[in-house]
Amino acid sequence: MTRDEALARYQAIRPTIRRVLELAPAMCTLSDWTRAAKLLGVQDFLAEDLGITEQHYHGFLQDVALFEPNQRGTRAYDRFLKRADEVLEPAELPLARAIRRETFSVFRVADRHEAAGIWLEDLFADNRRLWMLDEGLETNASEGQRIATRLFDAGGFHAGLSLAVPIDDEDMDEYRRMGLTPRHRQFVPTVYGNAMFGPLMAKFDEETRTREEPGEADPSASPEDRNSEP
Repeated sequence: MTRDEALARYQAIRPTIRRVLELAPAMCTLSDWTRAAKLLGVQDFLAEDLGITEQHYHGFLQDVALFEPNQRGTRAYDRFLKRADEVLEPAELPLARAIRRETFSVFRVADRHEAAGIWLEDLFADNRRLWMLDEGLETNASEGQRIATRLFDAGGFHAGLSLAVPIDDEDMDEYRRMGLTPRHRQFVPTVYGNAMFGPLMAKFDEETRTREEPGEADPSASPEDRNSEP
């Protein structure tokens, strides 16, 4: 397969992936969104109405609400599939059903693929190699880099469904210490929380300081204390 042929296949499915990810969240209930916000630890930030831009959290929030099972083991995405034929074209349905078998893990960028995209090794599945087509990662990811992302088998290659989160040694040590794997309910929220909580916390602290008059803040209360669940 030539590079042009590979990219043509990838570009042909991208509009359908975008359409699915735009339509599917409509099946998320208030309970789904609330659960996702609590798992990510952002419910207090949202309640503060600090004007944090959507790009800081919405992609992670949507991913958890849509794809992570609730306490009953069901997913909002599965509810979407039951009614997908009402909103998708017949030609789009096979891809929407393929997305149902998505997977989230930490991958090592092993090499550039000989045609296009990159080879990934799943670090939680005995380094199983996957061909991922993604022009952004092909350009920006470096060999040996570790990323966490959600992807699915699009037929001959894998395509991404979420942001790619860089994973460093400290992150991996934390997951091992906590005994977390992709099968664990806390794995995805922990990965996303590590990626987003720092920037959100920094913005929270900065804007809180600008609102508080001198002497109002409790110096003994850490950001974690102020934003912990009851």
